[in-house]
Amino acid sequence: PVPYRGQRNSALNLRYIVQKIASIKGVEYDKVVDVTYNNAKRIFLKR
Repeated sequence: PVPYRGQRNSALNLRYIVQKIASIKGVEYDKVVDVTYNNAKRIFLKR
């Protein structure tokens, strides 16, 4: 993410990534969080 460009990436930077995705897609921040969470559950909790 821009504020930390050139530094080691961390999960703490996910909020900046989510903000950018929301901006590009023209949707709310919480919508990106919900969709991402549900996709991760669907993929990683598949049995």
